[in-house]
Amino acid sequence: MALPQPTRVGRGAESYLHFPSLLSAKDLSVVLDHVNGGEVQGAIEEGILFTDVGANRDRNSKVSWLERPSTADEDDPTVPEWLHTRLRKAAAATHTRYGDKLCPVGIDKLGRWTPKYEPIQYTEYPAGSHYGAWHTDGDVDEVDPEDTRSVTIVVLLASPGEDFEGGHFEVEIKGKKSRVKLQAGDAIGFPAKRLYHRVTKITSGLRRSMVFWVSRPGKDLPARYGAEAEAAAAADKAKAKAKAKAKSAKTKQKAMQPAAQEGTVKRQRR
Repeated sequence: MALPQPTRVGRGAESYLHFPSLLSAKDLSVVLDHVNGGEVQGAIEEGILFTDVGANRDRNSKVSWLERPSTADEDDPTVPEWLHTRLRKAAAATHTRYGDKLCPVGIDKLGRWTPKYEPIQYTEYPAGSHYGAWHTDGDVDEVDPEDTRSVTIVVLLASPGEDFEGGHFEVEIKGKKSRVKLQAGDAIGFPAKRLYHRVTKITSGLRRSMVFWVSRPGKDLPARYGAEAEAAAAADKAKAKAKAKAKSAKTKQKAMQPAAQEGTVKRQRR
């Protein structure tokens, strides 16, 4: 399927590309069957920004992280390879339109971009949920690992007015806030560090979407946000500690072996 011709809304860094019907009705049906399956639903968790009290005032949603089949571990939920390819093409078109200055993924000597791909975030917003805080998907100063994000692609998987009410995707361009009119299957692409955006509260139904991030090489990709990131860091620390302990024990055992052998020889001589 050829990539639909995107329309640019806004100018410069504070703008976005609208890809109408990035997913056809048939594509949507396949994707929805996939995300409704046990593999994806069994991995859904709270979409946490951070662990402070009141964090859900900024964001309240449910997410599942979908790996590319070619790089997934055995138990990881995955995304269909054709869908990953479609999202990569949309991201590449976005990078081409904005250039490496606004979407700093990096390019090689032949002018080809050198991207890293995060797991795709599948998001569910039931009634009452939201991502109300105005935010970008990375900071220009690159303080945290997620700040390597350079291109964002958001695909809407549900029909406004039919599957859900509320849940508007809003952007801020030149100080003016506006709603992006999306239909199921539409996507938008934009510089991850530049465009402030949010999702308003869902008043009824279930809003579904996918977010695809392209990052530049050079730093580890973000594992997850908030509590999950802390848990992953703690697990890594415990693993490193256990490894160091095992190495130390092995070293001590080696050091003791000659002494033990010498003692055995002396006893035999006696």
